[in-house]
Amino acid sequence: MKRQRVLVLMHEDLVPPEQLAGCDPKTAEWRTEYDVVTTLKWAMTSGRSASKTT
Repeated sequence: MKRQRVLVLMHEDLVPPEQLAGCDPKTAEWRTEYDVVTTLKWAMTSGRSASKTT
């Protein structure tokens, strides 16, 4: 399978920090963006689909 690239666009005020030192992602304004970026990173490194199934 050909590797695909993903581009995530967000407002500069909502870009999550690289490291969460002292930040709580559950209460931060950028929590949605953080969830999207971490899920996509996980999917890309694990070779899985980014969609979650129950």
